[in-house]
Amino acid sequence: YPSLLFLDNAPKSDTFYAINANTYDMQSDLADFVRDNEYTVAREHLRADGWSLAKSTGQALLAKLMATGTQLGEYVNGKIYRGVLTGYNEAFVIDEATRNKLIAQDPRSAEVIKPFLAGREIKRYNPPIIENYLTYIPWSFEIEKYPAIFSHLDIFKDKLSARPEVK
Repeated sequence: YPSLLFLDNAPKSDTFYAINANTYDMQSDLADFVRDNEYTVAREHLRADGWSLAKSTGQALLAKLMATGTQLGEYVNGKIYRGVLTGYNEAFVIDEATRNKLIAQDPRSAEVIKPFLAGREIKRYNPPIIENYLTYIPWSFEIEKYPAIFSHLDIFKDKLSARPEVK
């Protein structure tokens, strides 16, 4: 990613300003754009193992995520080859509206609907934005106990039955 770094001969500060600019209209005033989009970052987030320029809310979430559990890379001894293979994402990966509908139909559906991020949605040092969910259903799962999930998957019955791992 392109970056601009400005240095000046000033006393050391505990914070500095950063901007995450995805777009900029060249016709607008740069100073106004900077003023409207800048946020403060604590210098402590410039660590030797990597810099994080996320906003303070993102920093808090990242710290919490890093402090809890085991990172995926550690869990699999650095051997990450593939992500989750559903066999048919159209059926198993759902958006938030579908998730909410399934949970409204049967609150127990929440037990098997998990937040889901695809590789392109994971950015280093940025908090994830969850937009999709995975209906996690192991092979030995008694789907009939979850009528809303069963009904949702029944729509895709022909395609799901045609998967090589089912035959």
